[in-house]
Amino acid sequence: MSDAKIHVVFEPLATLLQVIDVADENGWTQVEHFKRDERRLEELVYELPDGETVVRGIDDHFVIVTFAAITGPARAEVEAKLRSGGRSLEEATLWQWTKSDNPEERAFALRALAAVSQKAANPRVVELYQNVLKDEHPIVRKALVDSVGRAAWPELRPVVDALAASGAPGSRVLQQAYEKHLPQ
Repeated sequence: MSDAKIHVVFEPLATLLQVIDVADENGWTQVEHFKRDERRLEELVYELPDGETVVRGIDDHFVIVTFAAITGPARAEVEAKLRSGGRSLEEATLWQWTKSDNPEERAFALRALAAVSQKAANPRVVELYQNVLKDEHPIVRKALVDSVGRAAWPELRPVVDALAASGAPGSRVLQQAYEKHLPQ
């Protein structure tokens, strides 16, 4: 099985039903359901009939984003099926939203990029978060705090420190978490 992963981010206010409906229509087998709690995302895990392709539908309540992570040989086919419902956003759209005049779109894009982030820092996302420090809209500032906390990359430490210095709500707790878990 290939380790390459495809992510499908769903529009704001979408739910795991976006994944459940496609899974039911296509006969995917649900193999796991992790319920949401304080430290865990809600996650539905499906296996396709090929026995190698896995779809994880994730409701990331930390950043308020629902998405699917797909691995295995049929991942491109699965991506197309999940996108066919029309409630998904392409990565290019998320990047366009980072520059939107609508602060809610900017905030969602920040959160979505954090939700699908890998363990290693993405330099493009790090640069985005550094640039967003200039955005004074409260919705965007809150999304930045949540997103930086979700990504949790040491490379974001300057962003965390700048947020804390600005007094952004929640930034002191974020800074303390970085100090505890990602010491300099």
